[in-house]
Amino acid sequence: KENRISTLQGYRAMAFLLIFLSHVEIVSSGVLGVSMFLTLSGFLMSITYFPRIKELKSGVKEYAKFTYKKVIPLHVITFSAMAVFNFLLLYKAGFPREDLKNYIVALPFNLTMLQAWLPKRELYFSFNKVSWYLSVCTFCYFVFTPFFQCIVYKNGINGKTKSKKKAGNVIVALCIVILLIQILLAVIVSEINHKCVETGFIKWLTYICPAFRTGDFFLGILLGLLITINTDKNKLYC
Repeated sequence: KENRISTLQGYRAMAFLLIFLSHVEIVSSGVLGVSMFLTLSGFLMSITYFPRIKELKSGVKEYAKFTYKKVIPLHVITFSAMAVFNFLLLYKAGFPREDLKNYIVALPFNLTMLQAWLPKRELYFSFNKVSWYLSVCTFCYFVFTPFFQCIVYKNGINGKTKSKKKAGNVIVALCIVILLIQILLAVIVSEINHKCVETGFIKWLTYICPAFRTGDFFLGILLGLLITINTDKNKLYC
């Protein structure tokens, strides 16, 4: 408890408030709130696993184990309940063709938490609608280990860093690059084809798509490392 970063509680509360205000349609702040949560997740994982980086194992199988053990139990319960409930709704409605098609297509993607990769509202918001966020987190956790190890080992951020300033500059530069990529990608896609805005594709890309949202997660990881290399390791909690 003495090592808890209390200021992050206020940050978390602010993110929750922004999402809540968006859901009750007072202000359109949901995108920012989700970005804050993903950044916070990356930040906490960064400073948590830095002193335990040798525990992180390489390999696709190990990445999958690291990922699913964090999110699968609760998801299976909520998914099963909603799968039955939605099936009953389809039965009551006489199995409408389009709705039944969406149910069949979305089922395997939702079960494996890959639904956020589907650029169609009826699919990424299928079954337990808010589980799209778990789908995003699943991908973030999957790529955490290779990204984290690459940044730490390539820059010598291992507790024996000779040049903290140099490592810090690299991290800041990466943060700027990630932000620029996110901004440019959103602008370019919307400018190239205005239908992307009308069809909701741009919303899926910048709000739902795991690949895009991983940028927020990576920013959190980098900020965590920036704090780490400028802080006495004995004062960091894990």
